[in-house]
Amino acid sequence: MKFVVIAGAILLGTGLGSAEELTGSERYRAEICAGQYACDEERAGTLGWSREVSGTPRVSQNPEKNAGDATADALTVSDKEALSGLIDVKIAFDITAGDGKALLSGLNVIEQTRQSLIKQGVTAHFVLAFRGPATKLVQTDVERVKPEDRGELAKIADKIREMSVAPGVEVLQCSVAIQQQGTSADKVLSPIKVIGNSWISLAAYQAKGYAYIAP
Repeated sequence: MKFVVIAGAILLGTGLGSAEELTGSERYRAEICAGQYACDEERAGTLGWSREVSGTPRVSQNPEKNAGDATADALTVSDKEALSGLIDVKIAFDITAGDGKALLSGLNVIEQTRQSLIKQGVTAHFVLAFRGPATKLVQTDVERVKPEDRGELAKIADKIREMSVAPGVEVLQCSVAIQQQGTSADKVLSPIKVIGNSWISLAAYQAKGYAYIAP
């Protein structure tokens, strides 16, 4: 009788070689026994498997499967311990990214964070303070924006409008940054409130219990 180790599970059987020698179909059956997968067996022979076997996590070479596993993992983890005893979380985000894709990605993660807090039963209070190079990406004068970033402007504007109406979210633009970046206060996206100095406001929010994060 041979012992085959798959992802930390010891399987008993006959006619199976080592984990390295298994075909896709055989490996599928072995991993099903280990409780790892629940796909149909007809597809098993076409799946690409990694060769990591000694109890380490395996990753399918199928990109779609990997993405699915990552989503599933995200749904099974939480911040329960850190959030224990809290009913709300207050964060002031100091946003300066001058690259269109980077700014949009950062906004998406901030919104994902807000949604995650809500799902975990915690009220989110977020301040989004724009300054520095990000200033040019949250105003309407396209000529002030680098050509390579112009394709992201509508997406950034939509995301800001979406977030600005969410409960507990404030969106601010530093007027000092407007002067430094050569833009104009009347060109700032309408959901954004123009303030005097974002450093002062960020310091004030921290004094009021807001955590400071520079994404």
